[in-house]
Amino acid sequence: MDFSLIWRYFAWSQLIVATFVLFSATAYLIRKEKQYLITLVPSIICTLIAFAYILQASEGLGLPSAIANLISLIATVIVTVIFLKKYKK
Repeated sequence: MDFSLIWRYFAWSQLIVATFVLFSATAYLIRKEKQYLITLVPSIICTLIAFAYILQASEGLGLPSAIANLISLIATVIVTVIFLKKYKK
């Protein structure tokens, strides 16, 4: 197996872990009524990048970049709206 393929999977999984940690930190900050944008903005960016990568990469779905970017943007907006509805009251 090619090491670069393993490295790409590893990098993508680390991005997913970072995204979950950032969303968790954002939920904590929202509950404590602190400034949560400092973690929300990076979590949104990480979500967009993670979706875009797995949709475009050859080891993922291999979609054309224009379609993958549009789907990534829509999915990121949906995830962000659901997250904010759940935690921001």
